[in-house]
Amino acid sequence: MVYVEWEEKVKWIIGSVVIVEENSVDSEKAWIKFMKYGRNLGCHQMAERSFFINNYQFPVCARCTGVLIGYIFSPILLLISNYRTYIALALCLTMFIDWCIQYLKIKQSNNIRRLLTGIAGGIGIMNIFIYLIEISINFIKIII
Repeated sequence: MVYVEWEEKVKWIIGSVVIVEENSVDSEKAWIKFMKYGRNLGCHQMAERSFFINNYQFPVCARCTGVLIGYIFSPILLLISNYRTYIALALCLTMFIDWCIQYLKIKQSNNIRRLLTGIAGGIGIMNIFIYLIEISINFIKIII
């Protein structure tokens, strides 16, 4: 699949879709809105690196989807198990290594690997954020 800016894609989809359902216009508007949110999050939104549902591209790529899933599950995992910060760094490193291997064209990644390493990275990043918040709160308690 050739990468096409999603704005151009929106013009193509809206121009070529035969409206069968009453709500399809609303779903097109919702999709456009979500795509703008994805762009604002900083995702490149490349079509070949994104998932699709019913011919609608996810608003973020596979790796960013994984990161967002990791953000959601990280606090739950921290409640269940108290894994260390060095494990969180290893999870982030996993995502970074996958990105580097792809960037250096050593091996092309696929969307499932991007999703999985994104989940690992999201869990790691959120764990580090939570750890930094805990340190900040403890530091403030010491000062006050």
